[in-house]
Amino acid sequence: MNISCIDLVDQLKHAGKLWYLVNPYETTFELPHKVPDYQQQVWFPFFVLIILEQIILMSKKKRFRLNDQMTSLSHWLLQESGRILFRGGEYYAYIVIYERYRRWNLPWDSTWTWCITAVGVDFCYYWVHRSNHG
Repeated sequence: MNISCIDLVDQLKHAGKLWYLVNPYETTFELPHKVPDYQQQVWFPFFVLIILEQIILMSKKKRFRLNDQMTSLSHWLLQESGRILFRGGEYYAYIVIYERYRRWNLPWDSTWTWCITAVGVDFCYYWVHRSNHG
C-alpha cells in the first residue's frame, strides 16, 4: 500500500472528528447523499492514536499489557457496533416520519432553522430523559 504524504496529512485532519472538533461550514449538508462516511474517515487517526499510546507507554518504561489493550479494543468494537445498530434504526425511523408526516420544509441553511431545531432536540431529549426516571 502506497500512502503519499498529502494523503497522510489529509487523514490526520480527520482526527478532530474523534473529539467532535469540526467546522460547521464544512460539515453541514443540504442533502443526505452529500454527507461523507465519517466512520471510515476516523479509522486511520484512531489507529495512529493507539500506536502513539504504545510509544508513550514504552518511553515511560511501562509494561505493555496485551490483555488491557484487547479489553479496550473489544469494548470499543462492542460500543460502536451497538451505536451503529441503534443509530441506524433511529435514522430509518426519522426518514420514514419525515417522508410521511412532514407539514412544511424549513430552509436548511437558515439560522432560525438551526435555533428551532436546537430547541426541538433539547425538548425531546428532556422528555426522553424524564421518561427514564419513571
